[in-house]
Amino acid sequence: LKKLILASPKKALEITGYELDSIPPISIYGLKTILDKKLAENKTIYCSAGEKQKLLQISAQEIIENNEDILIEDICG
Repeated sequence: LKKLILASPKKALEITGYELDSIPPISIYGLKTILDKKLAENKTIYCSAGEKQKLLQISAQEIIENNEDILIEDICG
């Protein structure tokens, strides 16, 4: 994860089919999901729901259980 960079808006749309601020936390495209360790400790997470101005309330456990390829790492330090 030392070379982890944020995708540009164009690249995010190209890879995921979602605009950068609309990417949901559960991948249906076989992409690896990376979840910060501290975020994984939260019972409730509010995140993008796949559409602008729509939020999803989900638990970290649901994100973990519903992603086949997930890494839980210390991203934010």
